[in-house]
Amino acid sequence: MIGAPISGLLLYFHGGLGLAGWQWLFIIEAVPAIILAGVVFFYLTDRPTDAAWLAADERNWLSETLLAERRWREAVRRYTIVEALFNRRVIGLSLVYFGAVATNYGLSFFLPQIVKGFGLNTFLTTLVSAAPYVVGLYRHGLVGPPVRSRGGALLPHRDSALHCRRRHCVIDRAR
Repeated sequence: MIGAPISGLLLYFHGGLGLAGWQWLFIIEAVPAIILAGVVFFYLTDRPTDAAWLAADERNWLSETLLAERRWREAVRRYTIVEALFNRRVIGLSLVYFGAVATNYGLSFFLPQIVKGFGLNTFLTTLVSAAPYVVGLYRHGLVGPPVRSRGGALLPHRDSALHCRRRHCVIDRAR
């Protein structure tokens, strides 16, 4: 929503240091990601017990919670990798996820080209292409009104993915 108009403006930055606008776009958008990758690699840890940035009680609580969840999950059934990959639910959810991702990429990649075909300049094309994301932000709660589920948990919006069954969200905190 914000990135598209900024990227559209960067495309007009021709000639600086002999680079075209699209080259500046790649450089300026890549540098923060590369810096953040280094920060994340050295700052984040593999286990909560190694996280010096957490308080001792938080580390203990998180480690115990993860261990309890693992024991609970393994008590139900322990799957091998092959069994998990060929589980009908995993395959079904993978197909749903593939459909969602393919739709999102189709929208992201081709909407600007379709809008550009209407005769708009590059900056206006990026603004118009951001419109579906603005609507999505509103519909999924970053802007819209929050609601409470049956269990009392505050959820972002009534049509959120958390409200998957008959508009009721079940959050099991008893485990």
